[in-house]
Amino acid sequence: MTKQELRNKLDLGDYGEEIDGYASTRYIASGYICDIFSEIADSNTSTYYDSIAKYIGTHIDEVNDTINELGWEGCGSDLYKAGQTAEYTSIQEDLEEHIDDIIVYAALLSKYDEDDIPEESFNEVYEYVANIDWNDRLDTTIEKALYAIDDEDEDEEEEDEE
Repeated sequence: MTKQELRNKLDLGDYGEEIDGYASTRYIASGYICDIFSEIADSNTSTYYDSIAKYIGTHIDEVNDTINELGWEGCGSDLYKAGQTAEYTSIQEDLEEHIDDIIVYAALLSKYDEDDIPEESFNEVYEYVANIDWNDRLDTTIEKALYAIDDEDEDEEEEDEE
């Protein structure tokens, strides 16, 4: 299957494809998943006042929830900071909600070329990755998932030899 077909099979949320910068056939980031997701959220949070104002205007409830949760002082007594915090939190929640699919996506892209992803590998990795913890390391999680694929391949080769 291709990278696009893989995306279509998975629910990556609005920001899951951003993991591309942290896992590929050339590089796998060594950080914790929560830290990598924080970087993704931070880099996608609005920084210009006009963008923050647009976010606030279309996400009043989220901004109110943020102010209620952190208090006005916790938001720096600034509506724009409250808006940024609400947007950042929303992105974080989106990533966490789709964590399993995002890690499957990252694992398969770190092993296979974009146009040659085996269907059976998708199934094996998907089974392995279920219920990944937010505090796991990305590189270790991907290595374990790929070991499961390689282990299955070795078992099949041994069966073929017999």
